[in-house]
Amino acid sequence: MFKIPFCFFLVSSQLLFSETLFHPSKGISGNVDGTGPDAYFHTEGVLKIPKEYQYGYSWYSNVLPIFRTAVSRVQIGLASTWITPNLAEISQEDIHTLARSCNNPEIENYIRNYGKDLWVQFQSMEGSLGYWLHTKFPTAMPKYKLDAWKNFYSYSVSSPGFNVSTPTDTPIPLSKSILGPVYLSNRILIPPDGLTFPESTSGKFLGFLWLPTPMARQWCEADEHTWILFLNTKNFQGPLIYHADRFWADYPGPENLKQKLGLQVRPAVVRSFASEWNNIPYITHTQANEVWSKIPSISFPVDSDGRTVLLRDPCAYSKRMGQEILNKLLNGNNLKTVDAAKCSTNIALTASSSKYFQAGKQLELFKGFNLVTFDNQTAFGFQWDDKKEGIQELPSYFKEEGDARRPVQESEVPKELVESKFRSGGDTNFKFETPAWWFEDAEVDSKEYTADLTDKTTVTYRWVRFKDQPAVKALKLSEEQRDKLQKAVEKIHKSCAAGSDFMAPPTKGELAEFDPGLLVNPPEGKEVGWVPLIVRQEIVAR
Repeated sequence: MFKIPFCFFLVSSQLLFSETLFHPSKGISGNVDGTGPDAYFHTEGVLKIPKEYQYGYSWYSNVLPIFRTAVSRVQIGLASTWITPNLAEISQEDIHTLARSCNNPEIENYIRNYGKDLWVQFQSMEGSLGYWLHTKFPTAMPKYKLDAWKNFYSYSVSSPGFNVSTPTDTPIPLSKSILGPVYLSNRILIPPDGLTFPESTSGKFLGFLWLPTPMARQWCEADEHTWILFLNTKNFQGPLIYHADRFWADYPGPENLKQKLGLQVRPAVVRSFASEWNNIPYITHTQANEVWSKIPSISFPVDSDGRTVLLRDPCAYSKRMGQEILNKLLNGNNLKTVDAAKCSTNIALTASSSKYFQAGKQLELFKGFNLVTFDNQTAFGFQWDDKKEGIQELPSYFKEEGDARRPVQESEVPKELVESKFRSGGDTNFKFETPAWWFEDAEVDSKEYTADLTDKTTVTYRWVRFKDQPAVKALKLSEEQRDKLQKAVEKIHKSCAAGSDFMAPPTKGELAEFDPGLLVNPPEGKEVGWVPLIVRQEIVAR
């Protein structure tokens, strides 16, 4: 924590201490001692999905700008989920053996804290709309980050070519030998700081669809899962990236456990759908033995029914869904003919209530609203008591009273706390830059292109033949296999150019739009089989 100002006052012959402190984290915690878990607004019971429908998931998340201005050192994931291999039938002894084979210094704590549910920590496809500690160019609008973790959270990847975070909270390029997500789309950029949105898309929905497909059959005889991420918005629909089967198969452990436990072979489950509040700074002011605290101002748009919907329309899919969609992409067929109803089942949501804490005191955060489900358990979010359409704010100021910190009005707190500020700016001198070897021994467009984004950054990118991108090279395929994969992707690009109506629109609400600066068109002669790789992202004078 950091001291802002402090002073002493002599009142009635007593020395009274006054101090204002900045705390970089745990403004809202899910545990009384502040050590974890994080604070969640979440559903429960999702793990009960029938096994035949554990081969893909879709949902719509609300693009919610919950801050008035950008706030640094915040990590709040808007509603999403964690997709993990179903290892519930694997013995606890084998899971512990596997865990201790991974390079995670905290693994004994994992084993102790998660007990029989340790298996859900093995691998995870995640990421969401939100605000991130490692964001270098924060905005009031959320960004979309796609993350994947494996080996019990000892290894991470994010946007193509970058990891999620480091001890310095700065994503860095992956090394040559490290597998990462494979860039599949040729129509949208994936900046390392996250995909951006215009302010006009506030309160609209971004669609996600994760499907395991038999993509590996295009270049070898393997029958393992290649997980493809499809997105659905008003101005972009289609596949974005995929995680190769070998990405999930690459983990340490005894030979008898290898090749049979990862997302490349197992059905997958989701733990819950949730908004994860990982890191929120706060400020305290102590005066005359009284303690007040302050968190950043957080607000939510509210619809005409007095609701803030965080997520809606979750579905689970059978293996047939991924097979059919990939088959139609490879054969140029209309994706509208995929009968999703025969391949899917709806997921009924149940809201879960939680308690929240700050500095060991219960934080009375729920004032005037509750976490509930809507529309026959197909959506969840906040129901506000006054049912007033517009903007509703969470309490920002609290006063410590016994074992609790209770909401108070701004007029009731000392002016030193009111006048204290949270850091709002990013690092204007920072630059994401990819290593030169990304473009070595590759067929690359000699020209550099630029795009200006709503976070005030400029992205520089180059077009690279799909098979020459670093993530494909790291698969260590033969030249013949890479050529087969290249031809398959060219077919997918042709199908996507003709339209990709693969996901039903949200049952209520409108589709969101990506920042138009992210959308690209391949140059002449490179319309299929080429992808745009980021060279750098930075703030430059416009």
